[in-house]
Amino acid sequence: MKNRKPMRSWFYYFVLVGAIAMFVNALYTGFTQGFDRLFTSDDVWGIIFPPLYVAAFFLVPKLKFLQPVSTAPAVAPEQNAPLAAPARLTIIRDSSVVGIALAMGVFLDNQPACTIKNGESATVTLTMKHSVLRVNATGSPNVRLDVTVPEGGVGEVHMKGGVFLPRTLKWNE
Repeated sequence: MKNRKPMRSWFYYFVLVGAIAMFVNALYTGFTQGFDRLFTSDDVWGIIFPPLYVAAFFLVPKLKFLQPVSTAPAVAPEQNAPLAAPARLTIIRDSSVVGIALAMGVFLDNQPACTIKNGESATVTLTMKHSVLRVNATGSPNVRLDVTVPEGGVGEVHMKGGVFLPRTLKWNE
């Protein structure tokens, strides 16, 4: 199923038409009864709200953090080579109030790898040169982590609040 952009259902189009009608009505009231009276009445919302809504209608779908996160690997499968010596990556989930009662599922190349509770860690074995780690959370581009793995490397990465902290990824070869 295709992911829809936010603010693109029939309801938002209905509100868009209503906002434009509200703006036209406020302008008509201003021309017929005077604009000085318009800004002292409740019709002022007819001047303020519609332009803000129309701007949001066109700008919100362009916001990066609202776009669906792609799970496609950064490297084509034919370019991804197996490692001669497998690597190990320890995923450390720092304590956080966000999602404290939930165990986060971690996926390695779209296959379940481990489940990590708040304040715990887990180690996954990586066998491919390029791997994609993903968390079963939404709302951030950091729920996905593209990893280039060194031969036989031992690394660690931290996550907090259901997202990876990419700057904490370190490899000891």
